[in-house]
Amino acid sequence: KAVEGTDLNLVLVGGPSNKSSRYYDTCRKIADRSKNIFMLGWLSADSSLLRSAYTHADTVILPSFNETFGLVALEGIMSESKLVISKNLPIRDFESMSKVPCFAPNRIDEIRTVLQHVSRTRYDHSIKKRICEEFSWEKVIDDHIKCYKSLL
Repeated sequence: KAVEGTDLNLVLVGGPSNKSSRYYDTCRKIADRSKNIFMLGWLSADSSLLRSAYTHADTVILPSFNETFGLVALEGIMSESKLVISKNLPIRDFESMSKVPCFAPNRIDEIRTVLQHVSRTRYDHSIKKRICEEFSWEKVIDDHIKCYKSLL
C-alpha cells in the first residue's frame, strides 16, 4: 500500500506463512493491479534471481513487525543497497544500525514518506564499513569468548 500509486518500483521476495496467507493475498491483489509492484515469491539462498534482486536493488526494505535478527538487512547493506527497516526490529540495537532510516510497520504514510526520502539519497558506504566491523567473524568470536568467560 505504501508504494501503490507512487513512482517507486517494489520487488517483493517471499511468500505467505500459514499465519499470513490473508495478508499475502491482499498484497497479491495490490500487486496485480499495480504497474510498479512485482512479487517473486520464495527464492532459495543460492538463487541467481535473488542475487540479481540484491545486486540491482536501490533500497532493501525490511518492514517486519517481528524478525529474530534481520539477516536480510545485512545482506542488503553488503550488496550496497540502501536500507530501510521497521522500528520493531532488534537489529536496531546494534551501533552500526543507528543511522539506518526506520518506520513504524503499521503506518503506511510513514513508510511512504521514508521510502520517498531514501529514494533521493545516495548509498552511504560508511554503513557497510561499520557493519563489516561489527559483524565480522573475528568480532563475533571475540564477543562469544567474552560471554563464555563471564559465565565461568
